[in-house]
Amino acid sequence: MIRLSTVNDLFDKIGAEIKPLTPFVFIHANQEGPKPERPYGTYLIINEAVDSQHQNPRKVIAAAPTPPYMVLKVYGEATRATVSVNFVGDTPAQISEIREWARKTLDWFRFNRIDDAIVKVLNPSVEDRSIYLAPDWEYKVGFDIRLDSVEEYQQVDYELRRVTIKPTIDGDPKPDLIIDKP
Repeated sequence: MIRLSTVNDLFDKIGAEIKPLTPFVFIHANQEGPKPERPYGTYLIINEAVDSQHQNPRKVIAAAPTPPYMVLKVYGEATRATVSVNFVGDTPAQISEIREWARKTLDWFRFNRIDDAIVKVLNPSVEDRSIYLAPDWEYKVGFDIRLDSVEEYQQVDYELRRVTIKPTIDGDPKPDLIIDKP
């Protein structure tokens, strides 16, 4: 699963990079406590699909070149999380302003790389997502992205506790060399 901290870090990074261009703050859509003054941006994981961990390891590695010698099997689990990104304003007059912020953020996703996931823009347009919350309207625009990632898990396959070397030099057997796990 994509960690919420990864998504939070991603939006902190976006907010820092876009802040010189736009005067808004990103918050988690369901955060408790007071919200910042409008306008602001929100993000929320609205769907997450996790592929089952495969039985076959993605790779097998010798984990320790010194005692205790270990061999690790590394398994992978793929996750696809859909994130809804919205920009909230106070008045209908702000719709064009927050739509421009949304476009800049959407462009950021199109042209920038992130380390922990692959970003896929699900819809290349910004949608009007205004809703009526009696007695007022909540004016917002937004778009959805998908974050694809692979989480790796390691499992110790076996540990070598003792290694015995039977040396032979020029056909002459020598005493065994035994290395025990400390």
